[in-house]
Amino acid sequence: MKDNVKTIVFVEDSEVELLAYKSMLERAGYCVQTARDGLEAMRVLNNIAPDLVLLDLVLPRFDGVEVMKFMHGNDRLKNVPVIIFSTNSIIDSFHDPMLEVAARRLLKSQTSPPLMLLAIRDVLAGRTVADAAKPKTISDIDYEPNTAQRAESAMVD
Repeated sequence: MKDNVKTIVFVEDSEVELLAYKSMLERAGYCVQTARDGLEAMRVLNNIAPDLVLLDLVLPRFDGVEVMKFMHGNDRLKNVPVIIFSTNSIIDSFHDPMLEVAARRLLKSQTSPPLMLLAIRDVLAGRTVADAAKPKTISDIDYEPNTAQRAESAMVD
């Protein structure tokens, strides 16, 4: 594999969306690792530090916020950009400060594969959404060590 190939961890429990977007991302030249739930995502992220994480919030066995807290507690992962890819009711109703550090929030109902690809390219190039408020840095958020402990315990099984 080429050194300049970017790796994306795509965390999605919908098989249809997972296959459709994974295929599109691979055709665009990305290496895509997938996880179908939060625990599987933590296991994958424990083994690799990707260039970007594409993350659904509503997941079995640890939700997307828990995955982000897990990333925040790991020095290798805390600066990996995250694009939240979830439903509009969920993306707006979560009031967790951890979501403020996401590079982008994409609504599933308003996102197509070309729009997803554009967002990923922008985030990987360091471009921000012009009209968005300045995001908090990951260090501004209180990390809950209990999340890391729960994840480590769950990964042992």
